[in-house]
Amino acid sequence: MKNELYFGAAYCPYAKSGDIPSEYFERDIITMKQLGMNIIRPFVAWDRIEREEGVYDFSKLDLIFDLAAKHDMKILLNLGGTLTSWAAMYPPRYIVRKKGVQELKLAPYDPPQFGPVRKLCMDDPYFFERAKIFLDLCAERYCNHPALAAWSLWNEPFYHKDGCFCPLTMAKFHDFLREKYDNDINKLNEKWGTEFPVDYLSFDEAEPGVFVSFSGGGYGPCVDYLKFNRARVAGWLQVVRDTIERHNPRNLKIGVNVVVTAAYNSASQHNYPSMMDQNSYADIPGFSAYTFFAQMEEAPYLTAAANSLCRSGGKDPANGFWAVEGEAGQSSYLPDRHDRAERGWRIAANWQLAANGAKMLMFWKFGGRHTDTQTDQFNLAGFDGSITERAVELSKSGKAFMNMREILSNANVHAEAAILFAPDTELARICDKTYTDYINACHGAFRILNELHIECDFVDERMFRLKKDRYKVLIAPETIFINEKFANEIKDFVANGGTLITDYRFAQKREDSMQFQTIPGYGLQEAFGYYVNDFTYAESDEVFAVDGFKAVPLKDIFHAHLNLKSAESLAEYSCGGTALAKNSFGKGKVYSWGFPVFQIFRKAKTTTDLESIREIFRNACAEADVVSDLEITGDENFRMQTGVLCQNDDRNGDKVCFLINFSDKELKCTVKLPSFASCREILNDEDIVSDKLELEFAPYETKIFECKL
Repeated sequence: MKNELYFGAAYCPYAKSGDIPSEYFERDIITMKQLGMNIIRPFVAWDRIEREEGVYDFSKLDLIFDLAAKHDMKILLNLGGTLTSWAAMYPPRYIVRKKGVQELKLAPYDPPQFGPVRKLCMDDPYFFERAKIFLDLCAERYCNHPALAAWSLWNEPFYHKDGCFCPLTMAKFHDFLREKYDNDINKLNEKWGTEFPVDYLSFDEAEPGVFVSFSGGGYGPCVDYLKFNRARVAGWLQVVRDTIERHNPRNLKIGVNVVVTAAYNSASQHNYPSMMDQNSYADIPGFSAYTFFAQMEEAPYLTAAANSLCRSGGKDPANGFWAVEGEAGQSSYLPDRHDRAERGWRIAANWQLAANGAKMLMFWKFGGRHTDTQTDQFNLAGFDGSITERAVELSKSGKAFMNMREILSNANVHAEAAILFAPDTELARICDKTYTDYINACHGAFRILNELHIECDFVDERMFRLKKDRYKVLIAPETIFINEKFANEIKDFVANGGTLITDYRFAQKREDSMQFQTIPGYGLQEAFGYYVNDFTYAESDEVFAVDGFKAVPLKDIFHAHLNLKSAESLAEYSCGGTALAKNSFGKGKVYSWGFPVFQIFRKAKTTTDLESIREIFRNACAEADVVSDLEITGDENFRMQTGVLCQNDDRNGDKVCFLINFSDKELKCTVKLPSFASCREILNDEDIVSDKLELEFAPYETKIFECKL
C-alpha cells in the first residue's frame, strides 16, 4: 500500500489567538491550492466551540472542512490538544468558573492563579470528563467528511515545568508508586534511599524529587517522578487515540506532532518530552521540524539527526514520518545568524526532510491570524493573504516534492546502523542536569556517521527489541545507566554477530544509579574484553594518536585506561595505556573507546583534525558490512548532506539519492553513485550515464538521482 505525500500549511481555526474573519478563508485556500498545496492543518479550538456547557458552535471548523472539500484539499485535524491542555491551548471558561475545579499547582505552596488566563490540572475529573465528551463529539462529527485525510493526536504535548503538585496529581503519583513497588513501601525506601536513608511508613508520605544534586537527594525519587509525568502525557495520547479508533471507519492514519526540542539539547524548555515515547502512540511518527538549532551552529547534520530521531520512532519503517510543522517564513528569533535569514537554508532543510523519508511537509503557518503574539511570525503569505517571494520559493520545491509522489511514496531509509538513545541513561541525566552532555554525545555519534554518509537510526530499549534484526552496528554513546536485562540483550546482539561501538562509561551504573566496582558491570567484561576501575583527568599534554593521522589532544579531559583481558589494543595514549580496544565475542565485535570520543566529535567546530576517529569508525562499520551507498570527495567541510532511500525497503533494490549543498557558497565535488542500469537527475530531468560524476552545486542547491537496477 502506497503512502500518500502531503504538502501544506497550518491554518484557521488555530488553537490560540484571533483567526481572521471567515470571509477570507476561501481566498486563502484558493491561494494554497495555487501554491501546490494539497492539505491544511486546522485545530479543534474547544474554548471557542463550547463556550457554555453543552452549547456548541462548529461553524468555523465546518466551513474549513467544506471549503477544503470544494477545492479538493485534504485536512490533517489536530484533535487531542495543544501543549499542556485538552483540545486547545486554553480550557473553556465555563470549566474555569466551575466551583472546585483544580487549577494547576506548579509548586507545593503555589498561591492561587490570578488573571484572565487560568491553567487547569489535567487530572481534574470534571475537566477530563468534559474533554472526553467534546473529543468524542468532534471525532464523530468529522470522521466521515470527505476532506479528512488523517488525524493528529496532539500538538507538541508536554507538561508544565516540574509537573503539577495538586492533591489530585499527588494521589495519582502515589498510585503509580504502589504499582511500581508492588505495594511494598520497603522496596521504595530501598530504591529511594541511595543518597540518605528513606523510611516512609506509607506511600502517601512519598514526595517527588525534582533534581539530583550534592544536597538535593538521590536519583530514585527524581527518576520516578519523571517517569510518572511522562506516563501522564502518554495517558493523554492514549485517550485521544482511543477516541479516534471509535470513530475511524476509513482507518485513516493517526499521527502526532512532537515538539522539536525533543530532538535537541534544549529539551528542558519543554520538560524533556520523549520523541520515542510519544511517537509510539501514532501510526506515523511526526514532529515540529524547525531548524533554529542547527542554524545557530551552522550545522546541518543536527537537522538530519532530528529527522532520524523522529523517523526511528515509527513501528513500520516503510511509513516514513511526517514533518507536521516547520517555519514557513521569517521569524525574529536568532536574527543575528547569517544562515537564519537565508531562504535557501529553509528550502535545503525541506529537501533534507524528504531525503530522510518524510511523507508530509507541513508548515507553520500560511497566515490567517490577526491578534496577539506570533501573528507576524513565520507567515508564508502576506498579512493580506498575498503571495510573497518566500511563498513562491517554497511552492517550487513543494510542487517538485509532490511531482515525485510515485518515486517517494514507497521509498524509505533502510539503516543498518543504529545509535542507542538509552532510556535509563536519558532519565538519570535529565535528573542530574547533565542531559546536554548526553544529547551532545548522541549527536556526536550521529555526526561521525553523517560525515561518512552512512544512514542510521536511533533506538531506545523498545525500538531496539522491535528492530534489532535490521542492524549490523549499534553505537552506544555514554550509556552510563542501564538495566541488567537490556545490557544482556546488547550482549546477545554482539554474540549473534552484531558490532557494538561504545566508550569507557558503558554500564558504569545500574539503572538505580548504583556504581559498579569495575566497569562494565553485569558480567559484560567477557564480551568487552577489558575492565575500568578509575577515571583519570589528563592534566598533561596527553593525546590520542594513530599513525598517518593528526593527533587528538586530550588535555583537561577525563578518560580511562582500558585494562585488557581478552581484547586487543588498537591504539594507546601518548603517555601509555590502551585508548581503544577491540574484542571478539561470539560472532560479533566490541569496539571500546577510553575517552569521550563522541563529545569531542560533537564539540569540534570542524572535524578535519579528527580524521583518525572518523576512519576508525569507517573501518569498524565496513568490517560489519555497513558502508555508504555514496562516495564523495572534495567536500572537506562536510557541507554536503546526503540521503539514500530504498524502494520498498529493499536494501539491494532501486534507490533515490539526495545530495544537498548546505552552504551559501558554490560547491564542487566528485560523487560515485550506486550501480545502476538507468539513472536520471530528477529536478533537472537529465539522464545520467556514468556512476562517477563531477558535480557543481549552486548555493543551497539540491540534486536528486533516481538509480534503477
